[in-house]
Amino acid sequence: MVVLFLQLPGDMAVLATAEARQDLPCRVTPARAALGFDLGLHAGYTVRIPRQDVPAGRLRLLVRVTPVGNSGEPVYLKDRVEVTPANEDLVLQGRFAVREGRYKVDWLLRDQRERVCSAHWELSAEAPRGVDLAAPLDEEAPVAREGALHLRVLMPLAPPYVIEDLVRMLRAITREPRFGRLSLVAFQPAERRIVFRQDDTPRLDFRGLRDALDRADFVRVDYRSLLAKGDVLSGLLAEGPYDAVLVLGPTLVYYPRKKSYQVSRPVDFAAAWRDIRSRLPTLPIGRR
Repeated sequence: MVVLFLQLPGDMAVLATAEARQDLPCRVTPARAALGFDLGLHAGYTVRIPRQDVPAGRLRLLVRVTPVGNSGEPVYLKDRVEVTPANEDLVLQGRFAVREGRYKVDWLLRDQRERVCSAHWELSAEAPRGVDLAAPLDEEAPVAREGALHLRVLMPLAPPYVIEDLVRMLRAITREPRFGRLSLVAFQPAERRIVFRQDDTPRLDFRGLRDALDRADFVRVDYRSLLAKGDVLSGLLAEGPYDAVLVLGPTLVYYPRKKSYQVSRPVDFAAAWRDIRSRLPTLPIGRR
């Protein structure tokens, strides 16, 4: 997320030097840029503070990401972390979206005693071959809907799949301009309960979806059993008609052709989504 705020002079001085500070003992490990399930590139870091040095109270985090080799402006990101000391190391992780290119990252963490840990590194971001990247979420403009196809997405909410990854896939899918109408049903298979539903809209309510997900409890199920006759998914699949239906999960299923794709990594999803896009009908059902 891009955050605009008043940078403190002391923090800016730390970012401006190439020297790593260790007033607050910590170890920062950068994470290379990689493809996410939203079909965007993400980089990040992990920081570890030894248990004997974990400070109580609030930590202030500041990150500056600057493009290298062009005139792009730096982006500043900040966060505040409330810490309760425990008998273990403190581990913090963060990530941020980037476009293709090279970047310089300046990172600092400051505690309430004004002790500082800082780090500086460069990273390179490149899309895997054959992957069309989506714009970072902060740079997204409303989709110009060019078609009239009606897409319905069915989202079973159950471990072992990471719910956040399902949401990221959903964001990438709904950016397709040929979908003029969108419908979504997020449900819990074990409880046979609808968690969130939105029908026939040009734009999904992701904030409402997240609020609903935050209130839900998840029970592990076997995804292979979801297509069993008589379960909630079978009932939802019987509704319609829709021009296309997608079931999200470790096995991504595209209807009406019932073509399945195994999706365990973002690159798997990118390949599956590219194939699905090639199979979409040209006209909506009522005009064929």
